Amino acid sequence: MKTYILGAGASYGYDESLLDELRPPLTTEFFSKGTKLGIFSEQDFPDLFITLKEYLKSKNLSEQECDIEKFLQYLADNFISTKPQKPDDFKRVQQLQSALSQSFYFIYQLFRHYAFFYTPKFDSYRRLALYYNNCKYGVITLNYDILFELALRSVNLSYHYFVGPHYPKSVPVVKVHGSINWINSCKGGIVYGNTGKNIFQTVTQSIYSNKFWLSPMVVLPLDGVKDISYTDFVRSGLDYDEPGLIPPLANYKDYEKVERYKEIWQFAESILRETSELIVIGCSIRKEDIKFRDLIKNTLKNDIPITIISPEHKNVMEELKCLGKTNFEESFESFEKYTKNL
Repeated sequence: MKTYILGAGASYGYDESLLDELRPPLTTEFFSKGTKLGIFSEQDFPDLFITLKEYLKSKNLSEQECDIEKFLQYLADNFISTKPQKPDDFKRVQQLQSALSQSFYFIYQLFRHYAFFYTPKFDSYRRLALYYNNCKYGVITLNYDILFELALRSVNLSYHYFVGPHYPKSVPVVKVHGSINWINSCKGGIVYGNTGKNIFQTVTQSIYSNKFWLSPMVVLPLDGVKDISYTDFVRSGLDYDEPGLIPPLANYKDYEKVERYKEIWQFAESILRETSELIVIGCSIRKEDIKFRDLIKNTLKNDIPITIISPEHKNVMEELKCLGKTNFEESFESFEKYTKNL
C-alpha cells in the first residue's frame, strides 16, 4: 500500500494560485499570519502574546518570523527550570504556564480560519483525493487542519481517523499531532469558582502540564468547527473543553495526556508496516519530532522506495538517511507538479 506523509508544506502549497495570506502557515508563520488576520492579539491570548513580544524583542509581530516550536520549547524550558521563591517568581511561572496553555486555543482558532475559506476546486488536495479511486493509500499527517478531509468530502469519499468499522471508500487519515475537529472534554477535572470576567484565562491556565480526567474524545463533523470559536470551549468553571491537539512543544510534546493518542500512534505504526511506497509531501522530518522520527526508523522497511515533494527535498533526504532510509525515487519541487503526474 502507498502511504503519504503530509506536513505543513502540503497545506501551504496545496493551491499555488492562492495569495500568501490565504495559505495555511508554515512553522515560522503561525504568529505573523495570526497577527495579520486579527486572530492573535493581546486581548485574546494575553500571556502568549506578551511572552512572544519578550522573546522576539519586537512590537511588530505581523512582520516577524518565529519558529513556533523553538519558541514554545523556550517557554517550557523556563517553566520547568524556574523554582519559585518570591512573589515575582510565582507570577512568572503562572504567566509561562498560561502562555503554553493558550497555545492550544490559538492553534485551534488559527486553523479554524482556513477551514472557513477552503473552496474545493481542482487543487492538489482534491487531485490527491481523486487518486484514491485508482490507487488505495493511507495518510499519516502532522497537520492540525482539516483541508484534506474537506477535499475528500468534495469528491464523495470518506475518511477515518481510527481503526475500526468504517464506510467503503474511506481513506485512513492518521493525525499523530491531533486535529482541530477533535475535542477533549474536561468535565470532572479541576473546578474553578469566582472566575469573573476572565473566565477563559482562569480556566485554561492549567491545561499545559496537567492531566485531567477527560471524557472520551469527541470528533466534530467538519462543518462543526466553523460554528465553534475558541471562546466556546469554556462555558463555566466546571464545564470546559480543550482542543484535541499536541502543540509543537519540541521535546515536551505530551503523547500520554489523552488515552486515544496511543491508539492513533498504533494505527500509524500499522500503516507504516504495510507500506510498499512512501511519499513525503511538505514534511521536513524535523529533529524535534523525536517520536515521529523513531516511528519511521523502527517501523518502515529500509528498502521501501521514497518520493519527496518539497522545495527543500535534499534536506529531507538527509534527515531520512539519518533514519536509515535511502531508497529515493524522483523528487518534486511542488505538490502541484506531483499531483499533475498522478
